[in-house]
Amino acid sequence: MAKTRAPTIALLKQQQALAQEEKAKAQAIFLSIGEGVIVVDQYGKIEQVNDRALEILGYSRPEMLGQWFTKIVRAVREDGSVIDAIDRSITKTFISGKTINEGSYYLSKRGIQIPVDVSVSPIKVDGKPIGAIEVFRDMSNEYAQEKVQAEFISVASHQLRTPLTSINTYSQMLSQGYAGAL
Repeated sequence: MAKTRAPTIALLKQQQALAQEEKAKAQAIFLSIGEGVIVVDQYGKIEQVNDRALEILGYSRPEMLGQWFTKIVRAVREDGSVIDAIDRSITKTFISGKTINEGSYYLSKRGIQIPVDVSVSPIKVDGKPIGAIEVFRDMSNEYAQEKVQAEFISVASHQLRTPLTSINTYSQMLSQGYAGAL
């Protein structure tokens, strides 16, 4: 009987080592994702958060883990008014059971308003929701580029209108005979 158990124990140890290696790989991949990722349980408490989410929001991992998502990840509208928990993407996902994609603004730990593109999906096991995963992207650079482009277009159109206005004025003066007959 001892001979039968020895290969079984060795096989179990080998499988356990492989499982731990796969878990470590999955964790490394999760932490390395280039967008902010937060995983919550079915009650809305944060279970996992990747490095990019911590960087964007300005919190440390211990400050976020175990906290209510809607309490620590504060969402506001462009004008700074707070978005109620019921109107948040993550709540809509829990209610509908469907993926929700929206734009929003998050407040960092220091209170800086960050434009984000949010996608929240339910996590289901055997059709039963056990949590949700939110992926969000900091859109600050894109918003800054749009602002620069809008300012450039405004300045360029103003610069083009100024000489056209002068040309138009002088053309009208000439056509009306202010400089003599044409």
